[in-house]
Amino acid sequence: MHIVLHISPTLVHQHEHSEWFTEGLKRHGLNLDITTDPHKEGDVHIVSGPHYAKRYWLDHPKTLLIDRAYHPNKQIKSGQWVSEDYVSVGWMNKDGGRDFRKTESRGSYSIQHQAGDKGTIFLKDYGGPEAMADTVRLHPAEKQYPESLEDALKRHKTAIGFRTTALVKAGLMGLDIVCLDKQNIMAQPDWLELLPSADWHYSEIQSGEAWEFLCQ
Repeated sequence: MHIVLHISPTLVHQHEHSEWFTEGLKRHGLNLDITTDPHKEGDVHIVSGPHYAKRYWLDHPKTLLIDRAYHPNKQIKSGQWVSEDYVSVGWMNKDGGRDFRKTESRGSYSIQHQAGDKGTIFLKDYGGPEAMADTVRLHPAEKQYPESLEDALKRHKTAIGFRTTALVKAGLMGLDIVCLDKQNIMAQPDWLELLPSADWHYSEIQSGEAWEFLCQ
């Protein structure tokens, strides 16, 4: 089986992803072909990031997509967390989203019910489109706010967004969610049950645990 991992030559974090998967696959007796060529053929593709090589492999039946973690504030198993140590990983579908599965082996999340009783807030992706809402909150790379995201969410009943992972935080705080992009896990009605299988700590990838789970 020829497994190809596509990374951008200029993004350091994607090179780290390749190192994690190289170690994990070795534990299963598998070799990983790491390339900066987005066109390179393989039996299985692993694509790091949503922009560099993703579009080339939308129709391939076996493509894993690595992207930012949905909710890195909680490592389910140990309780320790650093957001850069997590990524979301799942088999890509033809819509560009990913298919996650329900499991009890990776713990669970619960809704905190901290939402306000009125008002809508739109959570904008970096460089993405906007939608109408009582409050529009830009991506932190576009604008810094004196009020934290959590405090802003607490003032509203409904959160609206496209692909932003901030919708996950909003959902876990008990806000009603309007997800405008089906590539986001929040577009799935059972997102709360799927979330535990979406995010992976780098150590779980290096150990081969993530690959074993994803191939079941």
